[in-house]
Amino acid sequence: HRDLHSFPTRRSSDLVFHRQCAAEAQDPEPGTPGAGWAVAADVETAKKVALTNCRASAGASRMNYCKVVGTNCDTRP
Repeated sequence: HRDLHSFPTRRSSDLVFHRQCAAEAQDPEPGTPGAGWAVAADVETAKKVALTNCRASAGASRMNYCKVVGTNCDTRP
């Protein structure tokens, strides 16, 4: 499984976030398409959006298997 450091990105600067939280969700079954991530102001919103993105990519038969597999919040001032 991927971790937060391997989120899909267009450029490396997309991974920089300040005073925000990131979350990753995926279908835990190997070889399935469900994966999603998000950056938001708080961890609960990031998790919700990551799950929504995972479910959208998983397809109807696998969408309910998506789980949040990682979060990270930048709490630096």
